[in-house]
Amino acid sequence: MFDRMGGTAFVSLDTRQRRHGAMSDAMLAQFAFAAVFFVIGCWGRRHAADLVSRALSREARTAKEQSLRRGARYCQIVAVLFIVFGATGQTFPLGLPFDGPM
Repeated sequence: MFDRMGGTAFVSLDTRQRRHGAMSDAMLAQFAFAAVFFVIGCWGRRHAADLVSRALSREARTAKEQSLRRGARYCQIVAVLFIVFGATGQTFPLGLPFDGPM
């Protein structure tokens, strides 16, 4: 880009390049959240029996263990959603005050 005097002028990033950089950052953040949720889900499913108190009755222990495994499975489902949204360029509409153009 040239200015009126014939010299070169500083060229700033256009809107598309800035949006692409922000999208890449959002994708990386979503993939990071996906990794965290997936690891927590795997750990929770593997250790659900160890997390339940031994003082509970057999039925209560089974119910609590199933509840913990179900929560761990939902963590893994949320991880998959983060991966899908990150791969397609979508972000979660959180409605936070810093959402939108800066």
